[in-house]
Amino acid sequence: FDLALVFAAADLAPLFRVSSGWLVALGCVGLVKDAGYVVLVWRRKKPIRLGGWAVNLPPPRLTALQYVVGLVDIVLVSSVLYLMLPDSAKLAYLPFLAVYLASVLAGVLSHVPAGLGVLESVLLVLLPHVPPAELLASVLLYRVIFEILPLIVSVVLWGGYELANATRVQRRVAGADNPTIDSRE
Repeated sequence: FDLALVFAAADLAPLFRVSSGWLVALGCVGLVKDAGYVVLVWRRKKPIRLGGWAVNLPPPRLTALQYVVGLVDIVLVSSVLYLMLPDSAKLAYLPFLAVYLASVLAGVLSHVPAGLGVLESVLLVLLPHVPPAELLASVLLYRVIFEILPLIVSVVLWGGYELANATRVQRRVAGADNPTIDSRE
């Protein structure tokens, strides 16, 4: 998000209705925060103590892995919605990424399950030049891919597991009811 604010500030200024200078400054503050956390993880080996609480920081390799996995996840997930946007969006990927992340952040802060309605509303506000029906169709397909399909797959896997488990239990019960004759007799 911070990189998108810094490098796409000119494109984002009209969408966010904030001057590009403020967006660059906000992005720089975010990048300094991220760099500060990396330095803290790298330099501090002791737990951070707050009152009676102690928090162990992850080792530098794990922190790097968390950053890489997080960035790859964000890029892949946002790319799916970006590729489904209508041609009328006429928006480069980096500015879209900032709009997408702002929408997701609003959904998280709203505490609405899955940000349902919040993501759509923020996208509609930040992308007023995109016809609402086309934008909502893209977001609906995005939600099907990331919420409905995983739900269906998980229910099928869970059902298969439960069915296999029930079959094993039935075999055990059937085996206990019909004891086999001891071969030593």
